[in-house]
Amino acid sequence: MKYGIDNNIDGLIKIGAIKFGNFTLSSGKQSNYYIDIKHGGTQPDVLREYAALSMRKPDLDFDNYNRLAAVPVGAVALNTALSLQTGIPQLIVRPDKKEHGTKKQIEGHYEPGDRVLVVEDVATTGASSLKTADILRNAELTVEDVYVWVNREEGADQLLADNGLKLHSLLTASRILKKQTP
Repeated sequence: MKYGIDNNIDGLIKIGAIKFGNFTLSSGKQSNYYIDIKHGGTQPDVLREYAALSMRKPDLDFDNYNRLAAVPVGAVALNTALSLQTGIPQLIVRPDKKEHGTKKQIEGHYEPGDRVLVVEDVATTGASSLKTADILRNAELTVEDVYVWVNREEGADQLLADNGLKLHSLLTASRILKKQTP
């Protein structure tokens, strides 16, 4: 694949990470497309391209962050790709606190006040990104930004903004759908 947003869309379609047809989403809503970024996150070439494109985002300065934190489980591979590209250490946030061993909810080293970028695969409503941000904030980390590979543009921007978070996205559903329109 070549580095470019339109090529990224083509590549995601080619490997089956973006599908067109009739789908029922986890929310119960019907959709004429489905985004399975987890599938894209299993492909080394796709992850390399994602990380390279992410570095070119003009509205996202990775130098502003001490840590990257993955929304479980779909963004763990994306978080790792960004960590390798940027050299920023990563955190993995569990949806629930462990009841055994160290009983940690956040894996990885951090200090109170560290600035953390939350990394998500696909944002629809923004609820999972918000939950992860809240867990990090409760650990005294500074979280103001969420970075998502694909924004489905179905309310995530507003929910996150209402909670003091800015959503940055590499791709949007409207761009994907526009590219598919002859």
